[in-house]
Amino acid sequence: MQNITIKIKILSGIIVLLLFLISFSLYTPDQNTTLSETFSFAVSQPETINRIQFGKIVLERKSEKSWVLNQNTPADLETVQELLQILAKIDIKRPVAEAQQSVIAQKIQEKGTEVQIFSNGELINQFKIAGETENSFALSPTGEAFVVYVPSMNIVLHEVFQMSFSDWKDRTIMAVSWLGIKSLAIEYPETPEHSFVLKASEKFYSVEGVQKLDSGMVYNYLQAYQNVRAFMYLQNTNLRDSLLSQKPLCRISLAAVSDSDSESISVWGNKNTLLGYLEHKEQLVQLQARSFSRLFVRKKDFEKK
Repeated sequence: MQNITIKIKILSGIIVLLLFLISFSLYTPDQNTTLSETFSFAVSQPETINRIQFGKIVLERKSEKSWVLNQNTPADLETVQELLQILAKIDIKRPVAEAQQSVIAQKIQEKGTEVQIFSNGELINQFKIAGETENSFALSPTGEAFVVYVPSMNIVLHEVFQMSFSDWKDRTIMAVSWLGIKSLAIEYPETPEHSFVLKASEKFYSVEGVQKLDSGMVYNYLQAYQNVRAFMYLQNTNLRDSLLSQKPLCRISLAAVSDSDSESISVWGNKNTLLGYLEHKEQLVQLQARSFSRLFVRKKDFEKK
């Protein structure tokens, strides 16, 4: 659950609703109130779900490993799969105290996010959800308000349904097999002696300036470009302009057999935090520093020992 968990922590300080802070702090558990016996917020067979709708987000299944976001944008499969796990495990923690039922229910009705879940075009579950800080409140179709959570998952449930369009968008930034790469150039402005250009040839690949090529190293390195992912998309023009005015840590230029797979990315940062600018997509991203750092190899690394 790492993707959703980390994003929720980043967003948690931004999306606190003042009205909920005032109203929800008043509730107290009522031990005499029983849990709903007629409605479950969880979906018993999440594998049958083919459409999920909440707020301005619509996720639709196209195949076992393909979902689209708002009809025409590829959705991030890992994040959608995490959402399906959440929908299968949502549970009632306790009912809202009877004395606060009408107040809380009205707040959820007015400010909550409506969640609709479909299987084969049929609506199989729906509810409204809202909250403040770490408390999530859901309203069943019958109008009952409950405190809800996901057992064994360290997430703030209502914030899952407040994630933005870019949070659900596919975060794959490079995905090409080694046979689909025509050339790959990495430039290190501060240490140009480590820069290199790798090109496809009739027999295999070559690295300019390397006489005895380690073909195993080349193959393993190119394999890394089959699935390069961003951690998140960033919508910050000031940060983007500031980075573009500075010399990058490195610049990777990948030319693919299929032009749509080609991409160039300039990277800034250190081993803990890496930011990148995708030139073809014109998009600023935060990179997964640990996995992306494996792309930082040097020309001499391709020399056969």
